[in-house]
Amino acid sequence: MEQAEMRRTEKAEGPITSATKKIARRDEIHVWSGPILANMLWVLLSIFLITMPLALVGLIGFIYRWMTDRDTRVFAIFFGTIRQTWIKCYLLFALDIAVGALIYFNFLMFQIMDMTDVLAFLSRSLTVMVLAFLVLFNVHAWVLIAIWDASFKRIMDFTLRLIFAQPIWSLLFAMAIIFFVVLTLNMPAMVLVMVTGAIAAYIASWGTQFLVRKYLTEEQFSIIEIR
Repeated sequence: MEQAEMRRTEKAEGPITSATKKIARRDEIHVWSGPILANMLWVLLSIFLITMPLALVGLIGFIYRWMTDRDTRVFAIFFGTIRQTWIKCYLLFALDIAVGALIYFNFLMFQIMDMTDVLAFLSRSLTVMVLAFLVLFNVHAWVLIAIWDASFKRIMDFTLRLIFAQPIWSLLFAMAIIFFVVLTLNMPAMVLVMVTGAIAAYIASWGTQFLVRKYLTEEQFSIIEIR
């Protein structure tokens, strides 16, 4: 009788277990579809130069929330982040354009300079260092703008202090992002449309959070007003 009861119990639990597995698979697909949809929104908004910074901060804002909470409200977080940070986005974008233009002008000048000259060599080396620092700065600055409810000046100041406090780690995370992006450029275009930006944003978000936690105490980190 006990064996018959066990068989009846197994038969009754069978459909329930199957339904539970289907729900779990559906939930898993829903969770992982979020970054893909956010990546596609990023690609779409990046078509125009004027909306590129908005697309970037929206993507990072969603990826950070997805990374920490598995939040899948793509449109609410993506466009909500843009609405809250668009002024700071364009301020940083303008700063990048200004510094980038100076770096580009320097490289143009190097083409007509005698690079065997010591001063020319030092000038080129300094320009390369400034370019590298600009890349490091942007990796963390865009993440902090997307997630931290603070003034633009405070975010810029904190980003500088974070890089100088953890230069090696900052360099490693920047190199990881560059390596991944270059790698995906040699893959089918569908990879760029679906995952490139999302994975790069994940690396930047995880790396920035990692460095902030190393730089701040748990108490200091807890009082930062994360969106």
